[in-house]
Amino acid sequence: IDSDGDYFPDTPQDIRDFYFTVRLDGDVSKLPTWGAEDKYSNQDDWVMCNSQWDWLERCPQMAGYDHGLTAEEADSSMVFMFDYDNEYYPSEYVVDGVPVDDDMGNPGVDGKLQSPGFLGIKILKTVPEMKPSSFHVCHIYNDPATDQEAFDRMLGVHEFEDITDYQGSGVPFPAHDYRGIYTIGPLADFPTGDSVVVTLALGVGSDPDSGRIYSMKKLVQIMNVAQFIVDNDYVLAVEAPTPPILNIEQYTVDGVTEGVMLTWDNQAETNSYFQYYKVSKGMKRADGSIDWDTLATYVDTVGSTSWPPPSGPTSGTYQLIDTDVINGYVYHYSVQAYTKEINDPIPLGQAWSQLTDPKSYKIISPSNPTATETLDDVKVVPNPYIGSAKWNNPSPSDNFPWKHRLQFTNLPADATVKIFTLDGDYVAKVKSNQTVIIGESVDLSSPSVAEWDLMTRNNQEAAPGIYMYVVDSPSLGQKVGKFVIVR
Repeated sequence: IDSDGDYFPDTPQDIRDFYFTVRLDGDVSKLPTWGAEDKYSNQDDWVMCNSQWDWLERCPQMAGYDHGLTAEEADSSMVFMFDYDNEYYPSEYVVDGVPVDDDMGNPGVDGKLQSPGFLGIKILKTVPEMKPSSFHVCHIYNDPATDQEAFDRMLGVHEFEDITDYQGSGVPFPAHDYRGIYTIGPLADFPTGDSVVVTLALGVGSDPDSGRIYSMKKLVQIMNVAQFIVDNDYVLAVEAPTPPILNIEQYTVDGVTEGVMLTWDNQAETNSYFQYYKVSKGMKRADGSIDWDTLATYVDTVGSTSWPPPSGPTSGTYQLIDTDVINGYVYHYSVQAYTKEINDPIPLGQAWSQLTDPKSYKIISPSNPTATETLDDVKVVPNPYIGSAKWNNPSPSDNFPWKHRLQFTNLPADATVKIFTLDGDYVAKVKSNQTVIIGESVDLSSPSVAEWDLMTRNNQEAAPGIYMYVVDSPSLGQKVGKFVIVR
């Protein structure tokens, strides 16, 4: 009860079965020369709700077109008005001295449409959520005169009236100045102090040359854009997928490294626009940059032969084994997640996780992981050593001070390697599990490998030529071999 006339109840109380109603009463494209109540202003404006699209085929001016409007878009959330044909009056457009009967869109004397547009209002979001309840048609002669009549019209019958089917007769509503009453709800409990937030859009779709179904499609497109904006919290950008969490390790068979095994998770697929993974492999160029190649692409589309990627060891993971590797080389790996190209309803392009994101980017230098129990397989990698090869770091820096690296592989864990010139001059000494690489985010430790940075015991770079090496293992004895350095 409002006894003091301030439009608020004297005693606050909760509301039960709360509804929200929008009334659309638009006079479509009224020109200044037309009266407020005129055959061209408002006496032939139709109003509809997009609870279905089959009404288009019952409207002669809209039927037979490949409009592309789908059941998905018929969501009962939009009310729209447009200028229809007033069957009691011809148009202003005259052909061979005879006025054209159909005045939908109000063609002028030159045939150009004067009211081509569709005016619409769409409920985009409610917090709390409220469902569509009803849509009713009324006109200037039967508008609700009291609050009770308005409530009865809004809530009396929960249906979505179709203006092309007058009271179930199968014929259209007669020409009138129509309005649409659209109701959502109910919200079962609406406590005192709470609020309901309703977000809606008012828009006009118009194809000025053709009008009719083409203007209808324009309105739907505009409202789809509005819905997209609200659904994306007003951020007009594509959110990149979550960077895949990549783990890499050596792939071994019977104690011998045969490749690199990559494993990553599938959390990127929670992005509603996710489309594919790209797996990249790289090695450093002479200038220090990474030369990347695409190792694999897995595309999640209908008919794709690459989806899904090979399954990983646990649920929700994928796995790829790269066998095209040389032990001792440093390889860079990355797994990126991409969205599809987004062009509808707004051209936003594509987004992807970063190539060098720390979660998705790893470095590894494969080598045999276990020490050997024989000297028969000891090798020098590479042999010959070529100073300009990708193997090296041609541009040393404070973070990556090393420049050259040569490996002795397949060593026992207790091995010491001494290096000599052919004249027998002692050059350098290295031990198993010794690496020269500093600054790389990669674990190069292996009991079967010893690395030499080509620096002599006198802190000078080793000259080009042929060298001898002697492997000395207290447990297995000695082995002698040769290698070549080429600058």
